[in-house]
Amino acid sequence: MAGIEIAKKEDLEGLATKEVVNQVADELEQKASLEDLDQKADSTHTHAWSDITGTPEIPDISDLATKGELSTGLSEKSDTGHTHDYDSLTGKPDIPSIDGLASQADLVTLQGIVETLQAEVEALKGEAEPDPEE
Repeated sequence: MAGIEIAKKEDLEGLATKEVVNQVADELEQKASLEDLDQKADSTHTHAWSDITGTPEIPDISDLATKGELSTGLSEKSDTGHTHDYDSLTGKPDIPSIDGLASQADLVTLQGIVETLQAEVEALKGEAEPDPEE
């Protein structure tokens, strides 16, 4: 064969076989092309909030107190465990005096008198009724 050089076996050592070349070609077909990569964003980039989908709604906090305002407001309040003596209260109801009213002992005495009178009334009723045998 004139003009065609035939390689010697020792010249082919270290070169890829047809199977290896085909395997590498299959793997390369699974990789992105430079054109595909040109369509991708840089690894460091930014977005406007309005361009992001699925964002949570951020509540309006403009009418809430600042930390300083809250601290000031709380410093003007009483602790939950504070107390007052009765004389310092305002708007107290008028409590009527019990002077001259019956005591517990008076009621016990009156109960005894009532029971005695009831017994005497029953006795008088018995004397006033005619004897049915007469």
